[in-house]
Amino acid sequence: MYLTRRDLIGTAVTALIVLAYAANVQDWWYLGDNRAAAVTMLVVGFVGCPLAARFEEEKLRSAPFLVLGALGIVAFVLGLIAIITAEQWALLALTIVVVALWVGTTLRHAVTPARPLAAH
Repeated sequence: MYLTRRDLIGTAVTALIVLAYAANVQDWWYLGDNRAAAVTMLVVGFVGCPLAARFEEEKLRSAPFLVLGALGIVAFVLGLIAIITAEQWALLALTIVVVALWVGTTLRHAVTPARPLAAH
C-alpha cells in the first residue's frame, strides 16, 4: 500500500476540475460560460492525467485498469458533449466522472503493493 506524489497531483487535478464546475455554477469570470468551463476542465484533465498516472506493464490488462480507462473515455466524451451542446448536465456528469476516476485511481494506487527495489 503506497501513495506517491502522483496521487497528490491527481488530487490537485480533481480539485481544479471541481473548482471549475463550482465557478461555472456561481457564474464566476469566464467560467460562467458552459463551453469555457468545459474547455478548461478538459485542458486540466489532459495536462494532469499523464502527470498523475502510474502504469505498471504487468497490470495494464487488469480489470481495475480497464474500468478506469473506460471512465476516462466517458469523461472525454462528456467533455466533448459539454463543449458542443453547452449543457449544464454535461458539465455535472463530467465532474462526477472525474471524481469517480480520482477515487478509483487513488484506491488502486493505495492497494498496489510497493515495487521491489532493483538489486544492484
